[in-house]
Amino acid sequence: MTQVILIHASIGFYDEVRAVADQTSNPPMGLLYIAAYLEKMGVSAKIIDPFPERLSLENILQIIEKEKPV
Repeated sequence: MTQVILIHASIGFYDEVRAVADQTSNPPMGLLYIAAYLEKMGVSAKIIDPFPERLSLENILQIIEKEKPV
């Protein structure tokens, strides 16, 4: 069971049309650092980056429901 879920929500996440340049995503370094720190402290963490995986809001909510973070 994941204790914490960190979500990288880009500004254009809900836009249906995106420019070609926006179709790549940089790793969410801040969230990666936070997750690494949490893991070091014994807290399990998961990062969701919806854009590269093409996740909809519904998909994200399903992941959260499945993981049941505390």
